[in-house]
Amino acid sequence: PGNLDIKFSKAIIALELRELDDAQQTLIELLDKKYRPNTINFYLGNLAELQKDPTTAINYYLAVSTGDDFVAANSQAARLMANLGELKDARSHLRALRDKSPSLRAQFFNAEANILDEQAMTQIAIDVLDIAIAEFPNNVSLLYKRSSLYEKTDRLDLMEADLRRGLTLEPENSAILNALGYFLTIRTERYQEAFDLISAALLIEPKDSAILDSMGWVLFKLQRVEEAIFFLRKAFEQFPDPEVAAHLGEVLWINGDRQEALGIWNKNLAENPDDTKIPETMRRLNAQP
Repeated sequence: PGNLDIKFSKAIIALELRELDDAQQTLIELLDKKYRPNTINFYLGNLAELQKDPTTAINYYLAVSTGDDFVAANSQAARLMANLGELKDARSHLRALRDKSPSLRAQFFNAEANILDEQAMTQIAIDVLDIAIAEFPNNVSLLYKRSSLYEKTDRLDLMEADLRRGLTLEPENSAILNALGYFLTIRTERYQEAFDLISAALLIEPKDSAILDSMGWVLFKLQRVEEAIFFLRKAFEQFPDPEVAAHLGEVLWINGDRQEALGIWNKNLAENPDDTKIPETMRRLNAQP
């Protein structure tokens, strides 16, 4: 009973199981004993978010002053501030952290861009990343984030340029290989080029559900339908989110397996009632629920 490491493990398991009262009691006990205070404050912030108490979560996150969770905790605190209508304070907090922690400047630039993106302030997010990339021209994470924002604003040449710059810096970065391949699949007709990029990503991460989904989709565009279904099924088994469900259902529908397609769509919609991808796919295919 006196082993704090065991108590910490118990608290984390309780948190995973959503036994929040038990987790909270144990975490507060550990905090009172000054056991790993930065880590405990981080998990108490997670717990407060699960309890729909963002103000308390912010206070716990801001108490994380160093360690492995420092960037994540303060980035999350800023995100919650923004969601509460305190965007100016959130950005000021991240800017102050950039000045206080030079080695973490790029990460806090990225955090600010993410928050602005979530607040539908895409161009301002790009402006922040422009400043960041001028300071850190070889930072792949910053380039990757800006590329996604360029796609949102239909500046596809700039998006591709950022992704290719990222690949120049990290030729075996599976996330960038997949992002560029998927972009070429959905926004161009350069399907063979996309296939080559996604194939390279898959060699690096053969079990990654996002890459499996991309492979299935580009194979579909290449009219290799049976192969497409194979990869999309594997992706769906691992990660049955609405986008993968939309892709798998569409390929099955085109292949004549319409009852299975409807079953996948309807089940996924029941689990994700706010999704728009599946309804859009069904309307485009004139598929009846």
